[in-house]
Formats: sequence, structure tokens, C-alpha cells
Amino acid sequence: MLSKSYPKCIHSLNKWLQQRRKRQELYNKLGPQLFDITLRDGLQTVPKEMEHLWTTQEKKTMYYRIKFNHCPKYIEIGSLANPKLMPIFADSLELHNSIKDDLNLTPIGNNNLFLLTPSLNAIKGVIDKKVDNFSFITSVSNAFQKKNTNKTLLETKKEIQLMCDEVQRYNNDNSADKKVKTKLY
Repeated sequence: MLSKSYPKCIHSLNKWLQQRRKRQELYNKLGPQLFDITLRDGLQTVPKEMEHLWTTQEKKTMYYRIKFNHCPKYIEIGSLANPKLMPIFADSLELHNSIKDDLNLTPIGNNNLFLLTPSLNAIKGVIDKKVDNFSFITSVSNAFQKKNTNKTLLETKKEIQLMCDEVQRYNNDNSADKKVKTKLY
């Protein structure tokens, strides 16, 4: 049986790339942008009985540990999912704004914080509240998409187009130096 080992962090990625020249060449050619998603993907698996341990302050501390120990360029720090479905993310906007306020006061300030945004309504609710970057949920699996968004792939594609239109409209209406960015998750 073949065993494949894939990188789990930036350090193991660098080691993995150095093992084969073709990997490094492909990586350089494609130029992927790596995201740390610990504060979103990692937290969504926390057992319900442990969620109370992840306060906004604890998440903020985790952000700074990730930022200073691993130096990722982009960090996804939460989700704007329905708090009834995902209570651990109920403070995502507060966390985002708190970190963003801190970064604006320091020389490491940046425009690289992302929030997972599952719907057009979620975007409309926060696009004018300091959120600069959104991650949209998509998949190649209809079952995955239905489970995670309660929408089919076709419905998701239509909604993502509306979400992109909303971002474009916002960017066109605002002459800010830094425009809202999007990425697909």
C-alpha cells in the first residue's frame, strides 16, 4: 500500500517541497497563497462541552501565537455562520474587529484577515463593518455542499455570484485604498 505524507504546516511544507524538485517547480509556477485556518476549521471541531473554553480573548491569544510563531500571510479567523448552528463562531465579527483594531495600531498591520461567509445575507450584514476579506464555501461534492450550506452546487454557484456582485458593488462605491477581497474555500 502506498503511503503519502502531505504537509500540515509551513515548516513541513517547505521540507516536503525540498524533497522533490518537480514539487518545488510546480509550487513556484502556480504560486499558491497559503492560509492558516486554525481559528476557523480547527475550532469547528471543538466538542460542544469544550466550546466555553474558547472565549474571544483565548481566540485572540491563539491568533497572535499563530501570527508570530508561523508568520502566515493570510489567516481565516472565524465564520459568520448562524450562531445557533455554530455557537463557537458567535463572536467572529467581534474577534475580527478587535484584532483589526490592534493591527492598525502596530507596524504589523495588514489587510489579510478573512472571515468565512456562508451567504449573501451574511455579507450584506457585515460588508460595511470593517471586514475586508471574505471566504466563500464551495465544493465539487453536492452532498458536502448540501450538508454544509443546505444548498445544492447550482444554488451555491448562483449565491456566490450574488455575493461577488455585492463585493464588487461595495468596492466600486468606496474609494478606499484597500478593497475587499474574496477567496473560495
